[in-house]
Amino acid sequence: MDVNYGWELLRKGDYGGAIAYFQERLDSSEADFSDYWGLGRAYLLSGERNEAVRYLEAALTHAVQAWEKGEIPYELAETIEKDLDRVTGQAEVRILKRSRDYLFGLLRLKGAMGLRDAVEVVEQCAYLRLTPVWDSLLEELRQDTRFRIHGEDIIQLPEVEDGSYLIASRRNFQVSLAYTLDDLVKSWRGDNWRELELGLEPVLDGITGGNLKPRALMLEMLNSKTFREALDRISIRTRLYDLRSLLENWYRLLFQLWVTIPRWELGFKSLEKAGVEDLWLGQVTSREVAAVLGLDVDEEGNFYCRECGERVALRNIHQHGT
Repeated sequence: MDVNYGWELLRKGDYGGAIAYFQERLDSSEADFSDYWGLGRAYLLSGERNEAVRYLEAALTHAVQAWEKGEIPYELAETIEKDLDRVTGQAEVRILKRSRDYLFGLLRLKGAMGLRDAVEVVEQCAYLRLTPVWDSLLEELRQDTRFRIHGEDIIQLPEVEDGSYLIASRRNFQVSLAYTLDDLVKSWRGDNWRELELGLEPVLDGITGGNLKPRALMLEMLNSKTFREALDRISIRTRLYDLRSLLENWYRLLFQLWVTIPRWELGFKSLEKAGVEDLWLGQVTSREVAAVLGLDVDEEGNFYCRECGERVALRNIHQHGT
C-alpha cells in the first residue's frame, strides 16, 4: 500500500476514500507520521474537526519522533502545526507559543539580538507572519522568564550580561550565519552545553568538591571579553580552593575551555573554529601565557613544550601531548 495513493485521493476530493485508505494503512506495519497526517487532513476537509484534531496531534507526535531520528526536516512538523492552528481555532495562541520556543532556540545560539531581527529570523525559518500579533508577542516575551527585553530593541538570555556587546561584536567580526528551522528546534529542545558540562563535571568536582558547577564556569567564560578578564573573574570564584598542587593543569583547562567553547558573539563558533588569531587574550604577555600554560617562550614570543621541546602554536596547545 502506497501512502501517496491516499494523498492522491485527497487531491481529487475523495475524502471518504482517503479516510478509509489511511485507516487501513494505520493498521499495517508500514504506517508513519504521514498516514496520521493524511487522515487528519481528510477529516479536516470533511468537516469532522474533533477527529481531525485527534489525528493531526498524533501526526505531530510521530513527526517529531521522526525528526529526532534524523528522518525528516522539522519543516514538516511545523506544517502539521499550521494544520492544527486552523482546525483548533486557536491559531494565535499556538503561533505565539511556537514563536517563543523558536526564539529561545535562536538565542541559545546567539545570546542576544535586536528584537525585530530575531523575530524576522523566526518568521523566515518557520514561514510565520508575526507582524499581525506583534503586541501580543512582545507582551508574552516580557512575561517569559527565558528572555530579557530592553525596550523594544534587544532580546537576550537572562544569563547574558551585555547583549549590546554581543551584537556589536558580531557586526565587527562580520558574523553572518543563516539558520534553518532545524537549527532553532535542535537548540530549543536540546542543550547546547550538555556534552561540555559532562566532560567538565568530574574535573571540577575533584577540585572544588562539587561547589563550582560547569555551567557557572562556562558562563564566566562567555561573559568575559578577554582571557585576562576570564582569569580574573574565575579567580574570585576559586579563591576558597587550594589549587597549588594542580595549578598548571587548572590553567591549561581554563585555556582549553577558552579556545574551544562555542561563543555567542561568533555565532556559536569557538575561537579555534572561527580562526581568531589573537584568541582575545587581552593584556596578557607572552611570558605570562607561558607561565600560565607551563610552556617555554623565546624572545620572539614562540612557545615550546617543556617536555619534548617541540614548538607549539598557542591555539593548539590544548591538543598538545593529549
